Amino acid sequence: MRRSGDSNSGDNSGGVPGKPIAEALRFNPSTLAEKIFNLYCPDLAISDRERRRIARENFGKPHRDPKPLSFQIALQMKDPVWRRGIALAQLTNHWADVVGEGIAHNCTPVSLEDGVLTIRPRSTTWREQLKFMVPRLVKTINDRVEGLKINDIKVTAANDYSFRRGKWDVKGRGVRDTYF
Repeated sequence: MRRSGDSNSGDNSGGVPGKPIAEALRFNPSTLAEKIFNLYCPDLAISDRERRRIARENFGKPHRDPKPLSFQIALQMKDPVWRRGIALAQLTNHWADVVGEGIAHNCTPVSLEDGVLTIRPRSTTWREQLKFMVPRLVKTINDRVEGLKINDIKVTAANDYSFRRGKWDVKGRGVRDTYF
């Protein structure tokens, strides 16, 4: 049963027969994206004219002046992540000066993760020798390299080639245990 005021013609007129909703509400659908953007991002929604006006008002103020490159580098060096990276680079570049020529000639630093320095020797003989020297090397590195805190040193095998994909690789028989 249809009532006299019902319209089942398929239009979504919102109570005004024969008109689309956008027209009935006097709404321009092409500006919908812009209105949503302005609603959720008011800081970014300012016009170019407004942006230029703000730039003119702030021109010449102390926080707007260009800084010397040395100041920017010094500011970046205060970041702990950068300090640790610089210290590790210094350790790698000056490895012979830090640990001595004999040790530096026969082993190289490989990685540093969570305060554990990994060293790879040239031979198994040097591997065994370095195992005994770990406490002294930790003390020497911590004394000579500023900003780098070494808690332990891990000495790997001379040719420690591994077919594992990473430290999170699952132990076990690998692919073979998936077949029945």
